[in-house]
Amino acid sequence: MVNPDPFWLCVIFIVGASVGSFVNVVILRLPRGESLANPPSHCPVCGKTLSFFDMIPVLSYVALRGKCRHCGCRISPMYPLVESFMGILFLYLGYRYGLTLLFFRQAVLLGLLLAVTVIDIREMLIPDELVLSGAVFWVSFLALSKVLSAWVQGPLKLLCEFPVFTKAAAEATFHATTDRVGAGLLGPPTCSEDLIGDLARGLLGGALGFLVFLAISLVTRGMGGGDVKLAGMCGLYLGPALTILAVFIAFVSGGVVAALLLLSGKARAKSHIPYGPFIALGAAISSLWGEQIILWYLARLLP
Repeated sequence: MVNPDPFWLCVIFIVGASVGSFVNVVILRLPRGESLANPPSHCPVCGKTLSFFDMIPVLSYVALRGKCRHCGCRISPMYPLVESFMGILFLYLGYRYGLTLLFFRQAVLLGLLLAVTVIDIREMLIPDELVLSGAVFWVSFLALSKVLSAWVQGPLKLLCEFPVFTKAAAEATFHATTDRVGAGLLGPPTCSEDLIGDLARGLLGGALGFLVFLAISLVTRGMGGGDVKLAGMCGLYLGPALTILAVFIAFVSGGVVAALLLLSGKARAKSHIPYGPFIALGAAISSLWGEQIILWYLARLLP
């Protein structure tokens, strides 16, 4: 696994872009209360059902020059952007974690956060279905990792031996590395054999995220219930320490963007700015690089 295999790199990008195509369906249909399966994918203008060749991630958009094959109506660039983002994200996650459960966990979380971000920007709402799905997946994931932990040296380890990415990731499948932040209840929930500890860390992180944003919502009345529930869901994945970092990043990034909008005249003091994207940004950064950020900060804070 020293040299990435181009074939498997293409495969993982295609899989990620295909997931991005499904994320697009979620973004468009979920806020409207429509089924994610029926009717089949169709042009929103002329209503014509799309063929397989019209729905190849990224490539179809390029081949059709961003227009519907049937009516010539322009296709939103959101479609290829989301698909490309998820494809690149899958490449990064695979390079970092290998084909492991951690890869699967991060891909689901970040896919949910991407859908939440785009929906909140477009519709000014965060669907409860996405938040609930994220919470259910978290519980299911921890239970599954416990069941499969006995296989880490057996059949499951074979999944880490495909010549796809440069990082040997068998040990990352279930066991936390030695540099994890905050041993005990402060660290992030991992796919380890300690199911009770992972549940406790997740529940503490979820409660912390939920209560912080609930307090802000009650005091300022400027934050919706969807933001509060989203923060709680993200905390399940992060644990207490990374949830604090995610909240800090959300506040800073949200404050900077709000200040820029006010200074540019694109928003007023009482304008409603969707906060879900900033919560999602904080959770994504904390999930991917939070431990390194905290270790870097502690190294400079402590003598």
